[in-house]
Amino acid sequence: MLDMGMMTQSGDYHYSPFHTPNIDDYYFDFDNARDCCAFIESEIKLFQGGAHTSAGEFMVLLSWQRAFISNIFGWKVKKTGLRRYREGFIYVPRGNGKTSFIGAIALMFMMMEDEGGIQVICGANSKEQAQIPLDFARNAILQNENLQDHFKTYAKAVTGRFDMDSMKSISNDPGIHDGLNICFGINDEIHEFKNERLPNIITGSQIKRSQPLYMEITTAASQGENYCNDRVQFGIKVATGEWEADYFLPCMWYMEDGSVETDDKDANVLDPY
Repeated sequence: MLDMGMMTQSGDYHYSPFHTPNIDDYYFDFDNARDCCAFIESEIKLFQGGAHTSAGEFMVLLSWQRAFISNIFGWKVKKTGLRRYREGFIYVPRGNGKTSFIGAIALMFMMMEDEGGIQVICGANSKEQAQIPLDFARNAILQNENLQDHFKTYAKAVTGRFDMDSMKSISNDPGIHDGLNICFGINDEIHEFKNERLPNIITGSQIKRSQPLYMEITTAASQGENYCNDRVQFGIKVATGEWEADYFLPCMWYMEDGSVETDDKDANVLDPY
């Protein structure tokens, strides 16, 4: 139920949010999970064709994408009603629409999050890579009059028409990143990261937010000794139950021999519909 897939050469692993001694501290908000998925599939059009969706059509979520969104935005802490998960890690092969996926999540987040002055930051090792999710969001807005009623688009930003919400990009290039107060931070293609500088900048800026969200996304591939490999190993330990980290959601599909592949039908998920 709501398992996230992990496929490796040595066997199949499925992360389950229920495999924690603290499960009684949480509940699952079906309505919120359903609404988040529905927003993307009814409001986000693709400028270019993607995974299972042609250009100009509304985005169709793959089962692993639906499972990830449902878990991230469905699980809540009973005492506070805030999200259980503060971090998500997506590690999937090329061709599974991960960059467009995070651009869609960013727009959904800006529309549906209650906290005022939402600041969404897309990060990457280079300025060009960091701009890709932002460009996807801009194009989605330009194709939907409903979204245009809520957002204004610029070359380097998306902002709310009637509030202080914003979506911008930053890179790992040398520079000053002061004044950030991030609600939702995303780092793309972290296999290119040489160190933890940019992750620390983003997570360090989230301390004043009531329920910050941080995601890392990268292409599944053989990794050397680097920041990405450390995060992969952490994700494996959480998924297999070796380490307990109720705040961390791993979504990983790969073969250890490097022949990465995802079989969407094998994703053990609970459809919120």
